[in-house]
Amino acid sequence: MHYGNHSFCSFLALVLRKELMDRMAAAGHVAEWADMLRDLDRLVETEIQQGTKRFRIRPPAPGCAGKVFAAAGVALPHLVQPITARPPPDPPPSPKPKPRRKPRRNAKAKSTAANPLIGKDYPE
Repeated sequence: MHYGNHSFCSFLALVLRKELMDRMAAAGHVAEWADMLRDLDRLVETEIQQGTKRFRIRPPAPGCAGKVFAAAGVALPHLVQPITARPPPDPPPSPKPKPRRKPRRNAKAKSTAANPLIGKDYPE
């Protein structure tokens, strides 16, 4: 394990958390870290189809999630967005694996020349 990388990532996470909390305070918003994580985790979007038209919809940002996005300088997408591109086609079905057979036991496959004990005469 690379402890230096882990320490760097942990330090970076703390710096980014502090920056976000400072931006929230500068905007006049007060929120606990656990509340921010919970509300961000509750963000969802859904794709729906009505006839030939497709849309991506999302509910309003729950709790303090909208304030977190605003403090970070990131705009949330519109509540309703038309989808103009076609969805990617379904992947082709994967071929079924062939059933495995037991290996054949062939007596002729083993050569007597391969065994040094066969064919030698030993005194009794």
